[in-house]
Amino acid sequence: MRKTALALLLLLTAAFVQAQEFNYVHYDTKDGLAGSTVYDMCQDKDGFMWFATENGLSRFDGSGFKNYTVQDGLPDNEVLKLYADRKGRIWIGAFNKEICYYYKGIIHTRKNDSLLKKMQTDNFIISVAEDENGILAFSDDSKAIVLVEPGLQNKVARFAFPNKVFSMSYDLCTKTSFLIGDELGNTYLFKDQGFILFNSSTKLQDTKMMKEGYFISYSSCDGKEKRYISQKPNYLRATSYANYMFFCSTYNGSWSIDTVRNTWDTHYLEGKKVTNTIIDVEKNIWFSTIGEGVYKLPSREIKTICFPEITGINNNEVFSILKYDNEIIAGLNQGNTASVINQKFVKINSYGSPPQSVAMPQTNRLYSAKKLSGNSMLFGFDLFLVRENGHEKLYNYIYPVKSVEEINKDSIIIGTSSFAYIMRTADLKIVDTVWKGRCTKVFYYDGKYYI
Repeated sequence: MRKTALALLLLLTAAFVQAQEFNYVHYDTKDGLAGSTVYDMCQDKDGFMWFATENGLSRFDGSGFKNYTVQDGLPDNEVLKLYADRKGRIWIGAFNKEICYYYKGIIHTRKNDSLLKKMQTDNFIISVAEDENGILAFSDDSKAIVLVEPGLQNKVARFAFPNKVFSMSYDLCTKTSFLIGDELGNTYLFKDQGFILFNSSTKLQDTKMMKEGYFISYSSCDGKEKRYISQKPNYLRATSYANYMFFCSTYNGSWSIDTVRNTWDTHYLEGKKVTNTIIDVEKNIWFSTIGEGVYKLPSREIKTICFPEITGINNNEVFSILKYDNEIIAGLNQGNTASVINQKFVKINSYGSPPQSVAMPQTNRLYSAKKLSGNSMLFGFDLFLVRENGHEKLYNYIYPVKSVEEINKDSIIIGTSSFAYIMRTADLKIVDTVWKGRCTKVFYYDGKYYI
């Protein structure tokens, strides 16, 4: 369905109004991205964005993409996992289960790097994290955790868990340890060179969430409180940040969680298969998807209010905006306007077509609108001028109207493609011509006309 869109700058409220859409920037293969299916993404310390796709690795510098494949040293073109560490290395988990990293223009693999020879696993890497001391942790999709300590020796340690590892992260609030979550809901904490049981799932055995097996958990910043929220259907991944922005990516878009109220907050990209959601250093929110590339949301404060399709309209542009009391009126084409109240579309208003005798091959766009003294409105379309007062409409088939302005309560000035006229407000009759020539804007101030 085609939609007519009016972009408005709106203040965020606690509850987002329906029939509004965020304004995303979309990148796909046509823009240079290596592949449309993007499994993961990260941002390095220099600000570059990296994307793991089914056709290679992509680096985005803000204006274009540079892509890497097996010809550049990747062990496999299908890249599933990415992580940028504090040294500037981009860790890469490939589909062939090999771990490698990009650093200073070179892709390091087990063929040219002694550290990587110690780290290889027989399973896919699902999580990577780094603590304040530069220790890196890698978890695969079985029961193993690999820790790599920084230094000349690059010590590698392996840990096994009784149940399959489901998630891993570094505790961004307390900044003290890695947190491991298994498939049964148990949480393990890294302490004294080993992992200890931090929070057992047995506390949840009687809850409806635990019985259904769908829940997401996170800790309060003091580490004392464990919170649980029921999972959204088709859940894929959860990501959290130091300011406790928490996102849940699903096969039906991405959700943010209100961690104060412990409730679901905002739904992004409804209907799209989102694999990951991250926030970059400039506070842009990025969404990677299956089959549709990546989306960037520069601001949550800029929203689009959507209008339904209007029969016969082929041009969906908005040409003018007027604030009238608590209503916003958007000027469309074909003699129509749209009304928005409380940030929500209300109705389409039609001002009709002119008599056949003055019909012209134009779209009858509303280019200019003005609220007049006495609370009436003045609309300047391509094919006519309308003064509306309540349910009464007065027409003057003068065209094309480019600009309207009030002089006083009795007079108005109208700019058209050929003349600028003075009119009586009461009956829309021309009383003077003040300019012979094309006008794009007219204005009146302190006894002077500006054209």
